[in-house]
Amino acid sequence: MVAPVRVFTNDGSRFVDTYCFQDNGSQVHFCSQRLIDKLHAKGAKVKQAITGIAGSHEINSSLVSLRVKGLNEPATFSLPEVLVMKGLSDI
Repeated sequence: MVAPVRVFTNDGSRFVDTYCFQDNGSQVHFCSQRLIDKLHAKGAKVKQAITGIAGSHEINSSLVSLRVKGLNEPATFSLPEVLVMKGLSDI
């Protein structure tokens, strides 16, 4: 499912309106490097194993904390560990 959302930095000082792809089978939250650049967010550097249909591989990335809410919804949800993917497409 694709939904319009507002993504905030963890401290709420910046936000970007964008779209999210919700995958109920995913065990990790991902976002694009472009979104993080727009938010001017910083995160801890990590080496993460990613497993999918094509197998498993390790990537160098970062983890950031974000908050997200539906554009027309009052509730905001905390995403304490979001893996930043440089090759992830923007919707």
